[in-house]
Amino acid sequence: MSYAAQIAIAIVALLHFYFLVLVMFLWTKPAGLRAFGLTPEQAVRSPHALAGTVDQIADDLVERRERWGISYIGVGLDSLHELAPVVARMAGT
Repeated sequence: MSYAAQIAIAIVALLHFYFLVLVMFLWTKPAGLRAFGLTPEQAVRSPHALAGTVDQIADDLVERRERWGISYIGVGLDSLHELAPVVARMAGT
């Protein structure tokens, strides 16, 4: 593999890591808001983030299902315990 190709691959890998950090950890922080041109309200209302109390999150998930047809979400293993009360609240909806 040529040196130029290795540099291109490294740049793409770094950009992917940067976007991952922005979306996963900085979504509602000033850096994430600036990067995506969002207000704090828009970031919280986005279908890409969950924030709030158990009732607020459950209500948001129901609204997203009705508005956008989103019926499945992906959650990291480290967040499953925190999401358990939301799942219990939504059971049967």
